Amino acid sequence: SILCHKRKNILPGLQNFDAKGVREIRNHFLQHPEKHDMIKIQSFSTGSEDGPRIKITRTPGEDFSIQDPGLWVNAKEFKINLEVLLQYAIDKAKK
Repeated sequence: SILCHKRKNILPGLQNFDAKGVREIRNHFLQHPEKHDMIKIQSFSTGSEDGPRIKITRTPGEDFSIQDPGLWVNAKEFKINLEVLLQYAIDKAKK
C-alpha cells in the first residue's frame, strides 16, 4: 500500500508495484477469503525448500487453482520486482 500510494512526490514507477504471489496469498487466503469462496481449513506446511506454505489442505469441492508457492518463492518475487522498480526510479531521477 505504501509503495502504490498515488502521491505526486513518490518515486516514479512505484505506483505500479505488484508482486503477484504476495498479492494473491494476501487477498485469497488471508484478507478476503470470503470474497473468493476459497479454502476454509486452516493448514500449513514447513520444511520445504520453498519455505512455509499456508492453506495446503483442501476439502472436496474447494478451489485448487490458487496455491501458495511458499514464503521464499513469494519473497524472491517481491524482492526482484521491487529492485526493478527502484532501479527505474533511480535512473529516472538521474535524468
